[in-house]
Amino acid sequence: EECLRKMKKACKEKNLPKIAECDIEFHRLIVERSMIPDLISIWNVLVSRVKGHFMRNYHKYGDHMEIFFEHEAIFSMFKTGKLDSAIQILESNIE
Repeated sequence: EECLRKMKKACKEKNLPKIAECDIEFHRLIVERSMIPDLISIWNVLVSRVKGHFMRNYHKYGDHMEIFFEHEAIFSMFKTGKLDSAIQILESNIE
C-alpha cells in the first residue's frame, strides 16, 4: 500500500524517474513474496534492464495516472486471494 501511495504521488506529479522507481519496487515486492530463490535471483539480474523498459514505455500513457490504476488493480486482485486472476492481470501489465 505504501508503494502504491508513492506511485500515485509520482504519477500525479508526472515524475517519470520516480514512477519507474515505484514500479520497480512494486514488482520487486511481488517477486520477493514468491519466496522462490531462483526467481529472486533472476529479478536481481534483470532489474536494471526492467527500469529502462519501464522508462521507454511510459510515453504510451496519455495520463500517467493510468500507470497507477494498473498497479492498483494488480494489488487489489492479489488481496482477494484469487491467485490465478492476480497472475493473469499481472501478466497483462507486463506485456
